[in-house]
Amino acid sequence: MTYEKNGLFVEEARLEGFAENFARGLRPDGVCGGRRAAMELRRNLRLLADCRGALEERWKDTQAIPGAVRWLLDNAYLAQREGQLAAAELAAAGGLRSSGGALIVLSACESLVRSGLGQLTEERMRLFLDGFQRELVLERAELSVFAAGLRRALILRLLRLCAALEREDGEGAGAEAERVFGSLRRLSMTDLGPLLEQADYVEQVLRRDPAGVYPLMGESSRAYYRFRLSRASRRAGLPEAKAAQKVLALAQAGEGRRRHVGWWILNEPIGRSPRSRKGGGYIAANLLCTLSLSLLAGFLTRSIPAFLLLLLPVSELVKGALDYLLLRLTRPVHVPRLELKDGLPPEGRTLLVVSTLLTDRDSGPAAARRLEECYHLNRDAGAELRFAALADFPDGAAEEYPDQAEILNAAVEAVETLNRRYGGGFYLLARPRVKNADGRWSGWERKRGALLETMRLLRGQPSAVTIAAGDRAGLDGVAYLLALDADTRPGPGTARELAGAMLHPLNTPEVDPEQGLVSAGYGILAPRIGTALADAGSTDFARCFAPRGGADPYESACSELYMDRWGRGGFAGKGLISIDAYLRCMGERVPENLMLSHDAVEGAFLRAGFAGEVEFTDGWPGRALPYYARLERWVRGDWQNLRWLFRPGRMLPDLERWKLFDSLRRSLVPPATLAALALGLVLPGVGLTVAAAAAGLTLLRELAAALVRELLRRESTGGECY
Repeated sequence: MTYEKNGLFVEEARLEGFAENFARGLRPDGVCGGRRAAMELRRNLRLLADCRGALEERWKDTQAIPGAVRWLLDNAYLAQREGQLAAAELAAAGGLRSSGGALIVLSACESLVRSGLGQLTEERMRLFLDGFQRELVLERAELSVFAAGLRRALILRLLRLCAALEREDGEGAGAEAERVFGSLRRLSMTDLGPLLEQADYVEQVLRRDPAGVYPLMGESSRAYYRFRLSRASRRAGLPEAKAAQKVLALAQAGEGRRRHVGWWILNEPIGRSPRSRKGGGYIAANLLCTLSLSLLAGFLTRSIPAFLLLLLPVSELVKGALDYLLLRLTRPVHVPRLELKDGLPPEGRTLLVVSTLLTDRDSGPAAARRLEECYHLNRDAGAELRFAALADFPDGAAEEYPDQAEILNAAVEAVETLNRRYGGGFYLLARPRVKNADGRWSGWERKRGALLETMRLLRGQPSAVTIAAGDRAGLDGVAYLLALDADTRPGPGTARELAGAMLHPLNTPEVDPEQGLVSAGYGILAPRIGTALADAGSTDFARCFAPRGGADPYESACSELYMDRWGRGGFAGKGLISIDAYLRCMGERVPENLMLSHDAVEGAFLRAGFAGEVEFTDGWPGRALPYYARLERWVRGDWQNLRWLFRPGRMLPDLERWKLFDSLRRSLVPPATLAALALGLVLPGVGLTVAAAAAGLTLLRELAAALVRELLRRESTGGECY
């Protein structure tokens, strides 16, 4: 150790022992937030600014300015910037332990800064944390504000230095000012994440996962585990370190999925069975609130027509209010995933398929360009990701489509050009048209049939799909199908993200052989779907009615009520599908020509998961007629799914049947609203007026919700995403 006028400098060789001795004198005696420390720091920043102003005024007419004063005058902006950042982080922090009225983590930071007389390096931080935590382990919340605590401690040291200079007691101050500002600048440019992760005791315990999965997970997934463990430990009244040790012990005694520490963090937190959530209360609340409000209005107005006209508009208002409340009370879930640094492994081999209609000679080359685009966006997935255009010809009155051979040959040549350019991995899958019950010729069961027959082909089962281009051997062992529509674009790296999630042991699907549905894990992982930027502004119609276009780089985990609350997301036809799970659950289940809208039912039987951090963009109709034609197909498909609400749909969980029912309800809201408005304005009676008012309120709610979402997006960086 060496001595200086303003304190004691501890060499690195003695720093661990110094930190351990300091921690030994701290005894946790309370828990609080960092708001008070943030307010104190902001006051100190104002004092520092006043001090700088006084020094500037004093030395403004002097050429020979002392070194310490020059450091303070030239670098005060750095202290203000880093101090405000630290104050914001402290104000948002909670669950910080105290000892003798002072926050433990802030006391540790002050001790570390004092031991180096303002000098901070990564090595000094590592040594101090190692020694400190031999005696007192810092919790996750404390480590999260460790950098903020260091900034605060450096600013306190600057304030004392500035005060000394005002008193003309600045001996040795120049060297100290240089050290402090150097440390502040180093903190602003250094990512302390790896250092703090190494110092995190919980992290080191979880890395001993007996299943060997935790170290292979991505950083965001590991952080989510630690966050959920921290919440569970508080509820159980345990220190985080002991909770982590208990989780590890439970995993070591478990089998199968229970041998992974994640099971005891997410599924049975620290050995406690979570409260069963099946959605019954949510369904009952929707139905009872709708019925009660409509009956009340009908009773007060003594009007049965008012009661009947109010049912559907009120149901929309009730569901919107309940969903809004639950979203505010429920945190977005994170679907854990493996990092897959080296790309997809052989057991995660995936075929990305783009559904394509070959209408003319340019369609094939356009589909090939889309495959090439997907290839460049997902090069980090490696050689185990293959790409295929899943081609159909449009409906027609004859078996052969006009110029069919020439159109197909153009597509084959475009795909083979990609194979020559990139060394393989590209395919053209095609199938003949069959005659339907209405006498028209089209691909069997359209998109659903194309996907099903492709999966059968990949499993060596009878299939009408043929490989028109590409090496058949490259499709052996494909585990997943990444299904895209012709106008869907995956985001960069999204194939690796989805495959890493599906390969995670908590997410791999487990099929109930009796019911024929996925009972654990997910058979489908669906991304967040945005609107393509070009389509969102392509026409006046799109600019008025399309959602905001483009991918949002600021959004991370995005809320989806059914996923966040009950672990069951929706499926819109785009996403990663487990081939084996699909064939077992849906292969022989659906009668021919009785399912136009297949996505919802597939998501129900395969238990779709919503990966909100992964985003695809989709097209948007540029004119009203295509928009309503698409909407009409969706509504017809929803009503075809009515049979799944009853026998044989009783195998579905109640929540999945509710989602199918809600699609039907939603399709009836617009005509019911129009009827209520028209009758309420034309026919006399208080009841009808009330019905018209409720219908108008439903329309205003949609407009207000759209306006609020747009304002939130402009003023913040996430809307409903967190």
